Amino acid sequence: MREKGTWEARDTAIRKGFEELGAKRLHHGNELRVRLKMLADRGFCAGQAVGWLTQQNRDGRASAFVFSANADGQAGGHPALQLNNLKSLDEGALLTVVVVVDQRTTRVVSFSIGIQGKGRATQVPWYARVDFTDARAGQGPCGHPLLHCHVGQNPDATGEPEVRVPHAWMKPAEVLDWLLATVDPSLEP
Repeated sequence: MREKGTWEARDTAIRKGFEELGAKRLHHGNELRVRLKMLADRGFCAGQAVGWLTQQNRDGRASAFVFSANADGQAGGHPALQLNNLKSLDEGALLTVVVVVDQRTTRVVSFSIGIQGKGRATQVPWYARVDFTDARAGQGPCGHPLLHCHVGQNPDATGEPEVRVPHAWMKPAEVLDWLLATVDPSLEP
């Protein structure tokens, strides 16, 4: 039997972390809503943001926390939340959230949380998205780790190099905190 490589061992630890998180029966929607309320209270988004985060049944076993079609933004055809007054990004930056959980255990199955917009000073497109996938793909540190971050100018780019940077283990609400702090240091928890 071959020994696990560094990246396989890292992914095993991440999967274990999410399984342990599921055992705590956290309500990920509530944790995300706390962050959205803080954003609304501080004038970074519309006051309705908390209500726009909905839980949708996926297949009877899983459900997803996503913004409803009523949300005030669209990113790549998906409902998004418009963010304003950010230090680094111009008005109308977009926040997208998809957190899929097992309905029985509340274990996170997968998630994708991202922010995109234009640099306030440069007007250059910018985005960052953190994904947790249910299956490892590719090889090496930038292949397709279970938990990884995409950063660049175009979230729809599919050309080479398609880099996925391995990300430290965080639950979805913590990922949202991290992304918000990257675009406005005043939002650091």
